[in-house]
Formats: sequence, C-alpha cells, structure tokens
Amino acid sequence: MNKIFNKLTALFVVSLIVTALSSCKENFGEPDLFLDVTTADINVDFSGKNSQGELPYIEVGSNTSWQISSKPDWIKPSIMESERGRFNVYINCDENISGADRDGNIVFTGAGQDVAVKIKQSLRTDILSLSETSFNVGADGKLPTGIAPSFYILDVNSSWSIEKPEWINLSQSSGEAGQYIEIILDVEPNSGSNSRIGKLIVKAGVSTAEISVQQAVDGIDLGLTTVSVNNIGNDENGNSVTFKVTTTTTWTATSGNDWITVSPSNGSVGTTDVTLTFTKNTTDNLRSGEINFTTKSGKNTLLTVTQSSTPYIDNNTFFKDDFSWLSPYIAEYNSKSEKPIGDSVENDDDSANAPNMYSTDPFNTKALKEFSGRGYVDLLFNKNKNEALYVQDAYLKFGKTDYHTGIALPKIEVGTNATDVDLVFDWSAHMTRSGNIDKLTLTVEVENGGTVLTTMPIRPEQEKGDLKWQEKTVRIQGLTAESIIKIRPTQMDLGKDEQPDQQRWHIDNIQVVRVLK
Repeated sequence: MNKIFNKLTALFVVSLIVTALSSCKENFGEPDLFLDVTTADINVDFSGKNSQGELPYIEVGSNTSWQISSKPDWIKPSIMESERGRFNVYINCDENISGADRDGNIVFTGAGQDVAVKIKQSLRTDILSLSETSFNVGADGKLPTGIAPSFYILDVNSSWSIEKPEWINLSQSSGEAGQYIEIILDVEPNSGSNSRIGKLIVKAGVSTAEISVQQAVDGIDLGLTTVSVNNIGNDENGNSVTFKVTTTTTWTATSGNDWITVSPSNGSVGTTDVTLTFTKNTTDNLRSGEINFTTKSGKNTLLTVTQSSTPYIDNNTFFKDDFSWLSPYIAEYNSKSEKPIGDSVENDDDSANAPNMYSTDPFNTKALKEFSGRGYVDLLFNKNKNEALYVQDAYLKFGKTDYHTGIALPKIEVGTNATDVDLVFDWSAHMTRSGNIDKLTLTVEVENGGTVLTTMPIRPEQEKGDLKWQEKTVRIQGLTAESIIKIRPTQMDLGKDEQPDQQRWHIDNIQVVRVLK
C-alpha cells in the first residue's frame, strides 16, 4: 500500500513541476525593427578629406533593409543600400570648385524612418607658386650665361596649364598637382628689328601667375630711336639722358658730332647703362646729329639726336613757368597751418588764404629765396613798406590795399640775335568782398631792347563776382638776351593819391615762345 502511495505522490510532484515550468514560458513574437545612424555633421576640405586627411564615414546599424533615399550629386557614398548588419558607409566628395563653401544632406531610409546626416565641404583654395617672374634673353633666345631660361612651379595643388606666345616653346605646357616641376623655355631667335616682350600665363584653378620674357633684337637694342634735349643737354624733365644698350655681342658707339659724347662708347654681351652728354648749343638754331652703334658682326643701329637752342626741348619755347615749384613750400605750410593755402580764382573766393612771401615764417623765407633765385624781381619791393607778394595754390598774387606791385621776368635765353616772341600768360583781377572787380589794368613793358607791339593796357574781362583766368598773348618785337620783360598794374606808377585803393591781381602759366613766320 505504501509503495503505491509513494508512486502516486511522485507522479503528482512531477506533474506540478511540469505545469509550473509550462506556465513560466512567454511568447515574444517577431523582434522590433531598428535603424541606427551616426548623425553628427561631417566637415571635409575641398578634396573631400576630413581633418585627419582621411575619407570620412558614417556608421550604420540595422536589423532590416535600408537605402540612401536622397543626396547631392557631388556626394558619392561607398554603399547606397544594404540588408541587416553594421556597416561603415564611406563618403566620397567631388572636388569643390563651385566658387563657395557648400553643404548637403544624405538621407538614410529604413525601419520606417528617415535619418539625415549633413556634409559640409569647404571651397578649394588654389596654390600656385613660381620660382621666377621675368627673363631677359638675347636675340638667340638664351640667357647671358648661354643657357636656355627655365623656371619651377614650386607648388601647385590642382591641374595647371600655360598660355604662351608663338615664339616661345615649352618643355611642358600642362600637368597635374605637384612640387618643383621644371619648365624649360625654348625661345626662338629674334630676327626682327625691334625687341619684343611675351607673357607666360600659368593657370591653376582660379589662380594665375605671369612670367615676362623680354628678348633683344638680333645684334643690339637701345630701347629708343630718338633723343631730344634742350640747349644744355637735358631731357624734358631736366635730367641727363641715360638708357640701356642690350646686345648679344660686343659693340662700339661713334658720333660724327663733336658736341655729343657717349659714355661708355663700347660694351660687351648683356646690358650696359649709357649716358649722353652735350656741349651747350649757343647757336640760334636747332641742331641734329646721329650716334652709330655697331655690333661685332657689323650690324649698325642709329640713334638720332636733336638739341634745341633754348632751355626747352621745343626749340620755339624760350621760357615756361607754371609755378609748380611752389608746391613743396605749399605742402610744408599746410602741414603746419590750420588754414591751408587757398585758390581764389578757381573757387571765386576773395578771402582764400594767401601767405605773404615777406613774412618771417620759414616757409615764406624759403619760397621768396627761390623766387629770387629763379631770376624774378618784385617791382615795387621796399622792405617794411611795400611788401605785397603772396603765394596761392599754385600761382602768385600781387597787391593789397594801397600797396601795389608787379613782376619782372628772368632774362630770356633767346640766343645771340634779336627775336620776335609772344608773351603768353593767364591772369585775373581780384575782387572785393562785395564782389566788385578791382579797378586795375595791366601793362607789359620791356627794358634793354625789344618793343611791345600789342596795344596796352590789358583790361580784365570779368563781371561782378567773377574771378576767372584769362589767357593773354602779347607780341614783343626784337627781344634780346639782355631784355627784361615786366608785367605790372598800369596805375602803379601814378601818384599815391591818384592810385586806386585796390590793385590786386593773380598770374599763372607764363610762357615766352618764338613767333613763327
């Protein structure tokens, strides 16, 4: 009986355990779908590399299929779609030559969701560095050392090309990014009669660089064909004549005129600085000559020289002054004064600042010294009494109330013979604060030879309130090197009680020119 009970008890216990275990089991069904994407913004340079110089990537994890549903054309992912698993999607970007920084989103779609990742790409910064900027070659196309010119592209980060003249050939005219790329120039011989200049234009992306190639002529190149100087041998700027002689061989210079000196008179291969000096032309006429530059091979190049008989290269101009020599003094004065020197005539300003040359200010002392040093004379200067000579911008003003004056010009170099000339100048009468034009006329007179043919006096052509320049031409017959030309108020020689209170006036742009017959 007990055995049967024990067996029944054991079966009951096993049944309870099985039932308990069955009741603990749970039915989970299918797992949830997911798509994990690293969403941090990705920054790349123009070539598509990150700050470590590597291709960036996006980590993607999924238990279902996914795909990239949208992206810009310039972004090229390594994977566009896949099934479940974990992947690194590498991001390839086209080179950014768009002209600006750019960005775009890659959109991953899967597990019922869209996930966007922003890609930011910077603009390409072009690098282009050359070893040279210019070459000077001989007619044979070679450097003075006898070798062909060459240069290096020191650094370039994109493809490049070179534009060139037809007469220059290159060892390489295009290429890819790199460093220390040597370009050798094959310059064709110059068989023409003039030197020539060509430009090599190197282009890389949006960057460009130039190299100038200057080639001498076959034989000798002076850079000029004519020279004009004044009676003492200076050019139009008042400088001695200098120029460069460039040649592929030795050369000599000869002149059949004893008034021309060439220094040096010979030279060798390369470039030589040459200076011309002249004896003073004391004749009354323009004279001309030639300098013959001859190469070792016998090729001749002529330089034509003309020398005037006046202080100007224009043989018909004897004197010219626009008073620009006052400009340094004006600048000095204005740098120290709260009221700058003014321009009465152009601005219709009767009160424009005009410092008196006879004041003790150092500016005026220096200006007056140069005025006298140039040979001008203040006609009515009487120290501490009739000091009425003023500086304006940049011309002269004369006179103040009850103090009247004029100007004598420096002696005019007209040569050995009496010459008929025209005195040409700009002038304006001043005006009162109420706009009334000062009651004066001008008279031109000549001492020590010469006759004024133009009717005097010269009257202002001005309306009330109108300061303006008026050009006047005065014909003088028989002017000599000893003549003195004077310009003054007509009333200046009247008695004090007969003179108008105000005889103020301005003068500029004085010239004395030959009368052409």
